Order: sequence, then C-alpha cells, then structure tokens
Amino acid sequence: MKSHDHPKPGFYSLVKQSASAPRCFRPSGTSLVEVMVSVAILSVVLLPLIGMLSMSIETNKKAINLTLSARISEQVMGELQQADWGTLDSWNAKDYYFDELGLKINGTTASNLASYTARVKLSQAGLIVTTATGGTPNLWERQVLTLVTSGGGALALSRLDTATMALQNKTEIPRQVYLSRSLVTNLEKL
Repeated sequence: MKSHDHPKPGFYSLVKQSASAPRCFRPSGTSLVEVMVSVAILSVVLLPLIGMLSMSIETNKKAINLTLSARISEQVMGELQQADWGTLDSWNAKDYYFDELGLKINGTTASNLASYTARVKLSQAGLIVTTATGGTPNLWERQVLTLVTSGGGALALSRLDTATMALQNKTEIPRQVYLSRSLVTNLEKL
C-alpha cells in the first residue's frame, strides 16, 4: 500500500477532501434585501414608540404645569387668608411672579424672570353664598379667583388679561390659564 492511496488523517488529507467536496459557498455579511427588511421592521416598531415618547413628554409637562399652578394658587390663598381684612382690596387685580419651583419672585425684573405669573381677583364684600334668590349678603366672606399661567413678561400678562375678560364676559378662559376659586373669610369678626 502506498502512502498516497490511503493517506493518514492530517492537514493534507483535509485540504484534499474539502477541495473535492461539493461547494456550498456563501459569502459572509448580509445582502441589501436583508438590510432593507431589517430597516423596515425597525421603522415599523420604533416610529410608534417615538410618537408615544413625545406624547409622554407633553403629558408630563402639562402635569408639572398643573401641579405648580395649584401650588401657586394655594400659596397665594394662604397669604391672602393671613392678610389684614382691611387691606384685601390692595390684592385685587395684582400680579405675582414665581420661579420654576413655584417660589415667589420680588423685584423690578420679576416679570421677565418669572416661570409662572398669577393674578388675584376679589369679589366685593357682601357675597351671597346661597343659591336661593334673596339670600342675605355675607360681609365676612369674599370670593377669590386666582389665575395662573406659565411664563412671564408680556405674553403671560396678555394671557391673564384675556382670561380676566373671559371671566367678565362669562366665556371660556384660555387653556394656558389655570383658574382656582376659593373663599376668604374674615376670622376677626367671627
């Protein structure tokens, strides 16, 4: 027996067998069709997710504005409740400015630095609280309307002016303005 008839397993015999075996050669990598299908699948999956992300960000922003507006209204109402009853009229139609955390800003540049602007509207003394006609006016309670909008400067004041006019005309106030209604009571007289 010759050595070339029955080779011993080794490198040379493996090369010889692979050279004689049928070729199923497939180039490594991906074809253009596979890439296009992958991109199509990704776009079908990712586009709705991106849309939901932007909706989530917008909803979160609205929730923050609503929460801070409620906090600012409560803060203004608390200060108003502690004020001297005789000085309440000085609060009427007055604007107050707050930062992004809902903390009051004072000073001459407060309007330009504000992240939120609030306006207080007070009813006249002698509020009738009952729904029945001919109710007795209550001289120790006044209705308080607190209007809060995001931003400062001329845009915020314009929104508050529009909301004030809408309240007087009994029409819908702008969506950018948060309205809070409450009562302030003269505790000194009770």
